[in-house]
Amino acid sequence: MSKIITTVLFAFLFSISSYAQPSAWQASGKQEIIEEYKNACNWLMNTPSYFFRLKYTSYKDYVTKEYLESAEAYYKRVTNNYRTDALGIKTLQNSKIKIVVDTANNTVTVMSPSSVSLTISSAEELETMLNNTKALKKIKASKTTVCYRVDFNKNSLYEAYEFSVNDKGILERITFYYSEQNNNENEYAQQSNEKSKGSKMKPRLEILFFGYQVPALFSKSDFEDPQVLINAKGKISLTGSYKNYRLLDYRLHNEK
Repeated sequence: MSKIITTVLFAFLFSISSYAQPSAWQASGKQEIIEEYKNACNWLMNTPSYFFRLKYTSYKDYVTKEYLESAEAYYKRVTNNYRTDALGIKTLQNSKIKIVVDTANNTVTVMSPSSVSLTISSAEELETMLNNTKALKKIKASKTTVCYRVDFNKNSLYEAYEFSVNDKGILERITFYYSEQNNNENEYAQQSNEKSKGSKMKPRLEILFFGYQVPALFSKSDFEDPQVLINAKGKISLTGSYKNYRLLDYRLHNEK
């Protein structure tokens, strides 16, 4: 009887351990990767109202959890109105104007409204990248998410590129694995600012997309900036913290 119990228990534990094994990478194809990425881009371009947060994190190599820098951002869209605040640049657009505030360079650029465009690689750009690949893979990252990976032939820009999409076609993560670079100054040097001898770095950049809200909760003021004033004749003046910023006016009607 004890042997039977032991055998049953072993089989049970083996089944649990087998089920718990993480997914393995599987081969993917160029067309599958393009279609999945295109679906994610189409969701962002064609869904009329949503909000999500982003987190940009750069790491010193491909596997470490030790990061160089990290920053959060957000993106809100309602039809052709949108607002984003990322890495010191705030952009907002309504039916009358598009405003880009660059806090690093103290400039405010105003333009005529344009079609909504997101600053992620397009499906066409990805297709061009795929012309120089040595491996295309995918892995089940969770019950609802698949991660696709592209390993490139040797080049000066990227060694690999990954993106994760859930079962609703929504982007969850993009990771860039940069090619090996020379780093002439050790960013991890002691406080004495001693120089390194030219270390090799393989940094990676990870962009997380999270906190999706569909449709987005919003008010009209979300797509306006009270520090950018437009008078009845269309002249713009800057106030508040923008008062000493340089104004760049690229609206189309200026050519008249």
